[in-house]
Amino acid sequence: MTCLAIAFGIGYAGAQTMTNAEIDSLSRAAATIMADQINKSVASLEGTGVAVNDSVFNATLLQGLQGKDTGFNTMRAGEYINGMVQRMHAVYVNQQKEFLGKMAATANVNKLPSGVLIITEKEGAGPKPTREESVKINYVGRLSNGTEFDSTKGEPIVLKVSDLVPGFTEGLLNMQAGGKYRLIIPADQAYGSREVGGVIPADSALDFSIEIDSIQ
Repeated sequence: MTCLAIAFGIGYAGAQTMTNAEIDSLSRAAATIMADQINKSVASLEGTGVAVNDSVFNATLLQGLQGKDTGFNTMRAGEYINGMVQRMHAVYVNQQKEFLGKMAATANVNKLPSGVLIITEKEGAGPKPTREESVKINYVGRLSNGTEFDSTKGEPIVLKVSDLVPGFTEGLLNMQAGGKYRLIIPADQAYGSREVGGVIPADSALDFSIEIDSIQ
């Protein structure tokens, strides 16, 4: 209890004047804060692609709180986690390469010099936009595993061509008004090694379904 008191800035003199009800309430408040921090840490860890067994995690956490041996010290635990995260990320990067290779072999695909892939599902009849123009489009963005991360939800929006990630801009420059396309963007033409919003993992290829309503 000493560490808890110090962590929350509570001195012994204050503790001596607290009622039992206040101590219980403080205990619940402290546990609530720590549980929230733990939950966020676990969610962040799982966001890297590794998995956590809740039963094992909870049992080991209780052992640690009781001062029992968990099979790890802090240094070894950190090294193990980092190693596993790196290993799983390498697997993920390889999956992205396999996905891009598979999509490059799709019918009606146009592979641009940057590696961006455009699959024409419906030919457009209008002009192609320039970087200075805007397009009114519908789109759905997915990860390579099909997980949706963004969508216009059937309501067209206007986007300036030059304001988007490089792969999206390059794709639009090669699309025509009235067309329907699938745009596959390699990670280096999207967000690269950055993780975005807890939704798009680092080094992700992006898969967009796009309908060009008009060029403005």
